[in-house]
Amino acid sequence: MTRPPTILLLLLAASAVRAENVGLIADSVIAGRENYDNWQRAITRGRTVTVPKGDIYLDPKGDGPLSTPARVSCGRVEVPSAGGYAVKPNPFTGQMATRILWQDDGPFLRIRGSGFVWDGQAEIIGRGKAACVEVEGRSNPATGRHQINGPHFRNWAVAIRALGGYYERGKFIADENHADNSLAENCETWNCGIFHSQNQQAQNWVFRRWIINQEGTPTTIVAFDIERGGLITAEHIVSCVPLLTVFRVKDYSPNNCYLRLRDFEFDRFPCKSQLTLFEYAGPQFEFNPGFDMGYIKWRVRADGWIAPNDQLEFKRVSVPEFMQQKSKPIDTSDVVWEGK
Repeated sequence: MTRPPTILLLLLAASAVRAENVGLIADSVIAGRENYDNWQRAITRGRTVTVPKGDIYLDPKGDGPLSTPARVSCGRVEVPSAGGYAVKPNPFTGQMATRILWQDDGPFLRIRGSGFVWDGQAEIIGRGKAACVEVEGRSNPATGRHQINGPHFRNWAVAIRALGGYYERGKFIADENHADNSLAENCETWNCGIFHSQNQQAQNWVFRRWIINQEGTPTTIVAFDIERGGLITAEHIVSCVPLLTVFRVKDYSPNNCYLRLRDFEFDRFPCKSQLTLFEYAGPQFEFNPGFDMGYIKWRVRADGWIAPNDQLEFKRVSVPEFMQQKSKPIDTSDVVWEGK
């Protein structure tokens, strides 16, 4: 077999490198719209987006989040630079090598298909008004099977939100299907929670090795806000915030009413602290105080380490005062803390 000329091999290699260069310009505020257009064009065409080192400004100018196609193997993002943790830029300590600064009040990324992959550490900075990543629910293609590894989410309403439907030409269509069977690991949050589910079928998510951080005056962070859905597994979640609710639930289904927290760590703080394992924030049927709600029974298993602190208030379960007065309130007997 004849070996191709060396010059041809070099040209092919250079072409392969260029194929991953989608034209993102670092450290330029005025390049925000160009960066947005180039990134969106790349994921629409099925190309891997390689995010370079530096500050990457993205300005959609009202055109919405970056959106993957609604298809199988819907996109891939790679961040090859070094990681660390998200500190404000400092000449002595430095900063995250790659920072993505979203110049809009809305979400940064909408995953519309299945099999999306994010690989690498980048600090993604928002404005505190939207979810950073939205995962659509739909049946064709079945959304889910995503793998998210490494992002640091700063200043968002929540890091990841599973939607109870999808968008079509700017219109939201309710469809509580899938948005399931996904993995998110090696991530951190700053001033926001981890996951918010609005989809009853958004189950079998695994969250592994997350650190929850906060700046400024402490406010309560909800790590997992399960408005609808369940069957969540969280492993090695580290709380560096003094006021934390791990699981907050609302709607109930006997088909996915299981939550698992493994190897959790709650740090020690020199201030008043509160840790709530399970909070019920669902319907109470105030108009019918005698209504039997004992059929609502979540199964929660949690273990880990809580640092000794005489200023800490630990609540295994939190339910509204009205619920406590019911003759037959929800059943919380299967919410179990097995840690120290």
